[in-house]
Amino acid sequence: MLKQLPVGPMANFCYIAGADASSSAVIVDPGWDVPGITAALKDLKRSPEAILLTHGHFDHVRAAAELSRAFAIPVYIHEVDVPLLESAPEKLVKVSSGQEVSAAGLSFKFINTPGHTPGSCCILAGGMLFTGDTLFVEEVGRVDLPGSNPEHMYESLLSLSRLPQETAVYPGHAYGPRAVSTIGDELSHNPYLKLAVKGKGYFMEAMA
Repeated sequence: MLKQLPVGPMANFCYIAGADASSSAVIVDPGWDVPGITAALKDLKRSPEAILLTHGHFDHVRAAAELSRAFAIPVYIHEVDVPLLESAPEKLVKVSSGQEVSAAGLSFKFINTPGHTPGSCCILAGGMLFTGDTLFVEEVGRVDLPGSNPEHMYESLLSLSRLPQETAVYPGHAYGPRAVSTIGDELSHNPYLKLAVKGKGYFMEAMA
């Protein structure tokens, strides 16, 4: 089960996900709209079990603390991005790269993909990849912000390019021509991913 929710004024996506047989769910990147997320959970007849954050920027996390309090559930984020949180939720759990979180009948693996932020992660659950601000549909995340690093972004994209091509890509923003994609489609149509695969020099020149 997967529900993609457009939230907030910055074209963000929040996700509600869980195994088909489960009555619970996880919330990925609740950046805005607590009422809308709560209503979606009610419509889906799912009880939230955890909140997972791809990184610490405000537009991906600002609803996390309120939802965590309302449902008494933990919030998971890579340990390196904790300092980016404007106010840390009480039930905050720091994770490291490769750590898996079992919730809502699924296993969610945090894959550290620095570049946009040092602790940016793509979260892999089965064939679903929640890419936050690392990989968009035919775009990639910004690398000109404090803590960003284009060389790290290159390495992260190269790592993602090696995932199975059928892996579904669920981005953190509606910045592309489609709301969802796959690794295979991005290898064919994302100019930045194609440059990363072609070679570091090509990618770095494009990002300069």
